[in-house]
Amino acid sequence: MAVAYVSEAHNDAGSSTTLTVTKTINAGEDIVFCFAETGTGTTITSVLDNNSVAYSALGDLAGNSTHTWCYGKIDAPAATSLTVTFSQAVVKNGTVFAFTGVSAFGNTGSATSASSSNPSMSITTQEADNYIACLFGQGDTAAATAQNGTIRVNNFNLNQGSRFNTSITNTAASPGSVTCSYTIGTARSYTAFGVELRNPAAAGGKPWYAYAQQ
Repeated sequence: MAVAYVSEAHNDAGSSTTLTVTKTINAGEDIVFCFAETGTGTTITSVLDNNSVAYSALGDLAGNSTHTWCYGKIDAPAATSLTVTFSQAVVKNGTVFAFTGVSAFGNTGSATSASSSNPSMSITTQEADNYIACLFGQGDTAAATAQNGTIRVNNFNLNQGSRFNTSITNTAASPGSVTCSYTIGTARSYTAFGVELRNPAAAGGKPWYAYAQQ
């Protein structure tokens, strides 16, 4: 079974120590939870679903007054929400991506700029038809037009004008550099992080316990 994008859910919040994204997660789905905050001095205390199941850190990047993280879980148990707890109160925004058919998380990528009207980041995929999921934390809001990949969330377009989040997925028929990018009318700062979702046919299949739990 090839990797397939299923759906997303997102939420934004003012200054506090937690961010909860309500999302129906079906047992066996493969989840990437990316989020960003304004500032660069915060650490993550925990990322848990509503049943207190922990998600694993995939990586992060801090720069230009924004910090972006991604966490994930292969073959996630059923849940109705995910909550990240920060070490201090921050303004933040997050997206939960759901996929199926993922064998493992692969390469990661990141990028940051103090001012750009063409935010972009790339990840080198290892197999054909792998996906990448990326979140761009912007220094300010701006309407986004897709350039490479599919925009799943843009807060300005959703009338959430006080927050910052452009979330994109992309895939390619052949392994190699895959880009998530978009254009905006006014240059903004951004910090992006993303992760590769590997195809099971080429990456050794799902772990044995995934099938034992079905």
